[in-house]
Amino acid sequence: MKKYLPALLITVLIILPAQAQNQSNNPLVNLAWKLNQQGTEFLATGKPDRALALWEQSNKIYTQVRDTEGIIGTQINQAQALQALGFYRKASISLQAVNTKLQQQPNSPLKMRGLYSLGTSLKSLRVLEKKGDNLGAIDTLKQALKIADEIGDRETADKIKLSLGNTIQLLGTDRQPEAIELYQQLEASKSPLVKVQAEINLYKLQSVQNIAPNSLGFVQKIGKELESIEPSRKSIYAYINLAETIKIEQKNSQPDRQILLATSQLLTKAIGQARTIKDNRAESQALGELGNLYEIANQYAEAKTLTQQALIIAEGLPAPDLAYRLHWQLGRIITATQPQDLTPAITAYRQSVNHLKSLRNDLNGSDADLQFSFRDSVEPVYRELVDLLLKDGEKSVGNNLTAARDLIESLQVAELENFLRQGCLDTYTVQLDKIDRSAAVIYSIVLPDRVAVISSIPGQPLRYYSNKISQQNIEETITKIRSRIENPDFTPRQEQAFQTQSKQVYDLLIAPLAADLQKSNTKTLVFVLDGVLRNLPMSVLYDGKQYLVEKYNLALTPGLQLVPPSTIGDSDSRQAFLGGISESRQGFGSLPGVKAEIEAISKLIPNQKLVNEQFNNRQVASNLVANNSQIVHLATHGQFSSKPEDTFILTWDNRLGIDRLQNLIQNRNIRSSKGIDLLVLSACQTAAGDNRATLGLAGVALRARAKSTIASLWSVSDEGTQLLMTDLYKNLATPKLGKAESLKLAQQSLIANPKYRSPFYWGAFVLVGNWQ
Repeated sequence: MKKYLPALLITVLIILPAQAQNQSNNPLVNLAWKLNQQGTEFLATGKPDRALALWEQSNKIYTQVRDTEGIIGTQINQAQALQALGFYRKASISLQAVNTKLQQQPNSPLKMRGLYSLGTSLKSLRVLEKKGDNLGAIDTLKQALKIADEIGDRETADKIKLSLGNTIQLLGTDRQPEAIELYQQLEASKSPLVKVQAEINLYKLQSVQNIAPNSLGFVQKIGKELESIEPSRKSIYAYINLAETIKIEQKNSQPDRQILLATSQLLTKAIGQARTIKDNRAESQALGELGNLYEIANQYAEAKTLTQQALIIAEGLPAPDLAYRLHWQLGRIITATQPQDLTPAITAYRQSVNHLKSLRNDLNGSDADLQFSFRDSVEPVYRELVDLLLKDGEKSVGNNLTAARDLIESLQVAELENFLRQGCLDTYTVQLDKIDRSAAVIYSIVLPDRVAVISSIPGQPLRYYSNKISQQNIEETITKIRSRIENPDFTPRQEQAFQTQSKQVYDLLIAPLAADLQKSNTKTLVFVLDGVLRNLPMSVLYDGKQYLVEKYNLALTPGLQLVPPSTIGDSDSRQAFLGGISESRQGFGSLPGVKAEIEAISKLIPNQKLVNEQFNNRQVASNLVANNSQIVHLATHGQFSSKPEDTFILTWDNRLGIDRLQNLIQNRNIRSSKGIDLLVLSACQTAAGDNRATLGLAGVALRARAKSTIASLWSVSDEGTQLLMTDLYKNLATPKLGKAESLKLAQQSLIANPKYRSPFYWGAFVLVGNWQ
């Protein structure tokens, strides 16, 4: 079974100004202090909205009387309330502003708590390590810990160590020993709650390494320790955290009834504690976790009842981050118990997706667990709903197909927003019939037991077809094709093996549609690809006689709603900014053909160019901002990765990351109404071993706000690239030739040349975005 994430565990820090210890003679300050106390009580009992309102009032008073400590304290409190409400990005922005004030303060308890709070928020946003002048969560927490040690605040120091351990372990297995050491230090903590939390987190790490103590004994031990702790939201979340840890173990092995029973008893206690302190959010979460536990045990009646109880509370809070998980859980339970009637399950899944959409603005600046477990906690909701909608196979028609297609588009948008850590990408209302009546769109989605395809041809109803093939098999097939295609020296036998494998994918995606495409006089195929299929350029699909690019113009897009209209002018008005590096730099090999490539292009289009030393960060930034060219051609090493920090374009003295690229383009757009219509990256490649590396390509295109992007997916020979790029720009200068057709003709020229017929030379280049 899949791993299902619990709702967000909020670390609450309450900062009370110095007046908390000594009442002031100023009645306004006393009022502000009382409002702070009331806000603390509301937040502790699960009412962050009321806490926020009180702290906003308190902050106004402290501002009025110019009380710096009071202002900082209430602003930090407000950030904590925003976190509890799910507004993590707003909380982070607020805390970054507070940090500027804190750094101006001498070391003090207030500064310590403020840095602790800031570090916790940065962890939630996965800003773990220092970036430029901005501290990351780890450095911030270490600074807070240093102050705590200096002033002798052992209690807060232990809390900071716990948060620091939780943050460090997110960096991966290489850093886990540091986290383990911190957790082990906390075995001597005087705070029973901190000690328990550290023990649970230590157990998680040990469980992954198969060195954890006996599960049943551990559950019983922690249960006894929690019984001695006064009920609070934190103690309830400790119960839930323990249950989640045990559930992950149980899902990866044969469920142990005794362990599940012991864990369910602890969750029952958590529910009781939540009711005692009247914390509705914690109660909803604990009920949902208990329902999930019964789901694992296949006790679906109890699972359904508990999940519905949790939902009633979550919907009443409201808490969309809880509600989407609970609707998803309910949908799974209904699917398992009444497969003959999927309508109620589909309804539950749709409600889950609706809640996810309502979280869109803040989801990608939210808690790290939700954002970076996108594949575990968000993506499956969309996939499983598409699966349900298409369960009737070829009989699925009308609304179901439209809904499934829209879900595939929504999944693509959500995945990119998650990758870019940005909510609400610019989308466009697109009707294919009005854009290009000779284009067909092919949507694919990789499901556990099949590859499902929905095709859209102008003037025709949507069509659905699927092929039975396991996800593992299709991933292995694509991996083998990519391995072969990146070898430039094809023997006849290797070419035949490659074409056989390539035809298998052609048969999955294109063959069922081939006759309709021919009858409709389709000229362009636009692919909205899913999963591992995105790692394979569609141009290399083989029908037994020809490659696909020999028959059709081809384009990729994350979804039609992300395809902006083309704005490029006629050939006489086109200008280009050309840049590149031919020499070896920063560990990357030389690209001797870059000078010839740029020189050849410069003869075909008016341009400004920067090569080698001139192609440095400063001059690239200056030219991108000041230059009005609608075409930007960069012939330099670059890498596309599923990790934004590993996606970059190489400059002479540095690397241009996608966040920096976005900032430059935004500054350019302020100065000029002309956007980038075509971005060409002729020497890039996808990160090795990264099945989702093409997210980086789509991310670069969106960050650059380019209408269309042409890029290479692997390193291609200089000579072949120069020929293809020269032909591309000659074709672009031809009236009425669009970008996809210009690229197709350039690729066909290489195919016709015996020296470059291997797909290695021409298959790497793909067009993303507007194809016209």
